[in-house]
Amino acid sequence: EKQEEKEKELETHPYKVLIRVNIRRKPSLEADKVGAAYVGTILEAYEDLGDWLKIKYKGGIAYARHKNYEYIREV
Repeated sequence: EKQEEKEKELETHPYKVLIRVNIRRKPSLEADKVGAAYVGTILEAYEDLGDWLKIKYKGGIAYARHKNYEYIREV
């Protein structure tokens, strides 16, 4: 059962970037920027946290703001 939970945590869902977005260390506009994602990019998201997606980014975890799916939409 614990193995199943771990696999579920690692599952990602594709989201397409509709407008350039900043990638941040934490789900906050005040958080450090660690990069950007451009129109057409597919982000692999672990979780939807309201206005933010928890994403796989450069071997780690980062966050991208989707603003009610105006910026990023599930594929």
